[in-house]
Amino acid sequence: MKQTVEKILEKIKRDKKLAIIICVGLAGIFLLTLSELMPPKNKTEEKASEKSVTDIRDSYEEDIEKRLTSIVSAIDGAGRTQVMVTLASGDENVYAVKEKSNDGSREREYIVIDSDDNESGLLLKVIEPEIRGVAIVCEGADSAKVRQEIVSSVSAVLGISTNRISIAKIKSAAE
Repeated sequence: MKQTVEKILEKIKRDKKLAIIICVGLAGIFLLTLSELMPPKNKTEEKASEKSVTDIRDSYEEDIEKRLTSIVSAIDGAGRTQVMVTLASGDENVYAVKEKSNDGSREREYIVIDSDDNESGLLLKVIEPEIRGVAIVCEGADSAKVRQEIVSSVSAVLGISTNRISIAKIKSAAE
């Protein structure tokens, strides 16, 4: 056994082409083994899409907060303003569906489109998240007139009931 191994090693040392072929073969085996140990791309793509959904939701909240802060601080007497918005849920995607009726039973089938070897449903619309509530703190919150104008404005802009809007006086710098 030892002599056959020595003969093979001696043959490899003499023939450079054979040595290269063996090295390439071993590298291929190593790469195949390494690819089996790495996680599949689908799982990492799913995690990335989950992160992007929360990023989208956070950016939606931040956008509304910035715009409301701008509107409320523009109201006469409101002064310095901070706004916080909470959402009840994330946005909802509505996809195109083809319905078939056969003998009293209904079948629903999503319409799928192909683009660059990637199948996805035909997106009809995106329903924005429902706003759960709004908290506003501002310098002019001690005035009933200012509070009423803020509540009316925020209710009209967001289309939410007035009982979902809370207004409080901001802490002054002297306190």
